[in-house]
Amino acid sequence: TNAGGSTPATSPASVQVAPDPPVNTTLPTTTGTTRDGQILSAGAGVWTGTPAITFTYQWERCDNAGASCADIAGATASDYELTPADVDGTLRVRVTATNAGGNASARSAATAVIAPDPPVNTDLPVVSGTVRDGQTLSSTVGTWTGTPVIS
Repeated sequence: TNAGGSTPATSPASVQVAPDPPVNTTLPTTTGTTRDGQILSAGAGVWTGTPAITFTYQWERCDNAGASCADIAGATASDYELTPADVDGTLRVRVTATNAGGNASARSAATAVIAPDPPVNTDLPVVSGTVRDGQTLSSTVGTWTGTPVIS
């Protein structure tokens, strides 16, 4: 544009604008009671990147120091129910964020050591026999729940 008028001009098209891939800015978290039979829940953490970002989960079983971790087969939901196999170890969750720009993964810190479920009596012991001096009585142990092995 000048005193004589104006003339339009159009630039060539730019290259396609690529989506920004996911980047983790706050690690995933785990919440819940770390005892056999209880449920742990994963928080995805905080991620940047072009929306929409989707998340997948993979729970990992670790030693009691939070090292030597391995994937738990089939444990791919945001919630995980602890089992006797988890007792005396720790767990963590790997979250993978995916969008049109790619994917990235981040792991939570290890949980506290998973405790066994304490014994709970569900069927009382039974004493049987003749209740008389000199006679032998016997008993059953009843029925108990809790993390095996219960002695």
